[in-house]
Amino acid sequence: MSWKSLIFLLAFGYSSLFSLELTELNSPKGQCKVLFPKEVHHLEQFITQENEQSMKYDLYLADINQDDTLFMLIAHYPMAIPQNKEEASLQSFLNGLLNSKSQNHLQEASFVDFQGHKALQFLFIDSGRYFKGLVFIIESKLYLIAMECDEKSYDDALFKKVVESFSAVKK
Repeated sequence: MSWKSLIFLLAFGYSSLFSLELTELNSPKGQCKVLFPKEVHHLEQFITQENEQSMKYDLYLADINQDDTLFMLIAHYPMAIPQNKEEASLQSFLNGLLNSKSQNHLQEASFVDFQGHKALQFLFIDSGRYFKGLVFIIESKLYLIAMECDEKSYDDALFKKVVESFSAVKK
């Protein structure tokens, strides 16, 4: 299974009902902190790439309500991504997400500065489901903070609050 399939399988197929109180999620392995709903599920996976290198992925999932999910994916690369390749890496990541399903339709995408890092903010729709995300790279880690929800329950304020709460933690 590819890592792209893993993201969609885990993020789109996961849900349980609970209160949406935000608390600080500390990811020592991901070297970050972020506000997230209280009940968070962590999944860790190692996937061997075509070049035989193994990559580690940490996925944090939290339900917003019964049908909608907030998640953060951290991909651990074997070495730091050079700054001159960050933009191409972010575009490649988004293209991988978009191409994983033929029903995905990109609504918007733009490069932004996020806490001094180049980031790609995007929104695409699949059959009335919104997928809003921000993907960025810090040294050897690619971070994706995303929300998948029905169009009618899309909450941009919640997404912004979570994104703005992110902070990288140095070792």
